[in-house]
Amino acid sequence: MSISNKTKSKIKKGIAISLIVLAIGAIGFASYQMFLKPKPTPKPANEPTKQQSDAQAVVVDKAVEDSSKKSDQAASQQQQSTSAAGSAKVTITYAGQNGTNLSVSAQVSGATNGTCNLTATKGSAVVTKTAPVGYLVSYYICQGFDVPTSEFAQKGEWNVVVELVTASGSVKSETKKVNIQ
Repeated sequence: MSISNKTKSKIKKGIAISLIVLAIGAIGFASYQMFLKPKPTPKPANEPTKQQSDAQAVVVDKAVEDSSKKSDQAASQQQQSTSAAGSAKVTITYAGQNGTNLSVSAQVSGATNGTCNLTATKGSAVVTKTAPVGYLVSYYICQGFDVPTSEFAQKGEWNVVVELVTASGSVKSETKKVNIQ
């Protein structure tokens, strides 16, 4: 039982056509993946990328250092001590409204532990918060205050002070004025 040349030729043509159809399908699929497949939706322009956030953190750290150097002399003249706190100082490096929060950052020098007390006043209205001292990269800070603006009974200008309390006493920062909207 032998297969005739005519039958062999038909089989070869069928295989060739199948391979051509398969190749066209593969090329079509690859083209779709490269050119027509929906691309991931990019982040909205107002949201920073991870790289932008990291760069901003470096800039903020540098600004904190520069601000601290410039304001250390003025702050030391205005600091009030309730008892001898040694050479400890606390300097407000940022105080402002950030969306629906009042954000306050403070750098600590001369102390490696303790408690930071934030006091915001406007007339007889008072808002207080507490945060521990913590280590950040190469210096100590109050571990931050983010106070919802809803806690402020009145809008307008508030006076903000951070007090550092250590085992050897306490010391206050200079007063910063912040506008709550």
